[in-house]
Amino acid sequence: MANWLGYQDVKLGRQVFGNTTPATLNILGRLNGSYVRLRQKPAELDQARHYKRLGYGTVCVEHDARSLKELQAGFQSAVADPSLSEPHGDNLDLLGERFPCCEVGRRIENPENLPGLPKILNAKFWPVIEGCVGNSVRIVDIECYRTIAPPPKANFEVYANWWHCDQRRSDLHKVFINISDVTLDDGPFSILSRKDTAQALSSEEFNGREDADFEVQDNFPDARWIQHVGPVGSILVGNTQLCLHRAGLPAPSRHRDILVISVVDAAEPSPGFDPAMFTPGYGQTSRYTNPRAYGVIQ
Repeated sequence: MANWLGYQDVKLGRQVFGNTTPATLNILGRLNGSYVRLRQKPAELDQARHYKRLGYGTVCVEHDARSLKELQAGFQSAVADPSLSEPHGDNLDLLGERFPCCEVGRRIENPENLPGLPKILNAKFWPVIEGCVGNSVRIVDIECYRTIAPPPKANFEVYANWWHCDQRRSDLHKVFINISDVTLDDGPFSILSRKDTAQALSSEEFNGREDADFEVQDNFPDARWIQHVGPVGSILVGNTQLCLHRAGLPAPSRHRDILVISVVDAAEPSPGFDPAMFTPGYGQTSRYTNPRAYGVIQ
């Protein structure tokens, strides 16, 4: 019964909102975002209007160079230490079965403890992010990982590299910060605009997350989308509930290091960098399970 209700929830979200996030989570996120704007009455900047229209935006924050290097050094150390990091990716059991001893990524455990991170997420950082999303926000989760070139013959998803929506509440935004220099060869994160997400979901060309061969540029040459390339410290903000997105596949012998800060619209001022206030499961309470049993596109 729960799966059937989940199917109907996603189906309605797709029909009404043009994404594959459940309708209930679309609505709850929009209600909270509107409530926050009523409470805070923020001045809407051009950048916020751009973000609202597209569902993503790039921002520029002047990071302290020493703090960035400290963060990079801490990340490199943690990636190499099995006690501080673990294998990262989707379908790890299948990967281990077909490609023994192959690793496609590493995820840092407790990334909030990385040196230099509190100095990056400082008082200069938050006004820029809030100016982009058009609301005050608070942190709910932090992730930090490395993606590595997968085996060439891996014909299944290895780390969210097929187009999808995240299906959390729509007031959740993700801040992607490159902690390595990222080029097209390093498998950058890609995100499609809200309008073009709806177009893709209503077309016959896109078969959903199961479609390994779908390429935006081949099927929708006029679509608005962006790939997060740039030097260390480059920032992209995106609503991964409203926009189709994916991780890129690094070329052989290449990798990508990324820090992902999940934030949510919040009426109360953010307490700053306080891991005790994080809520990693935010927005997942209404998420259904096993959607493939009903042929639901994720």
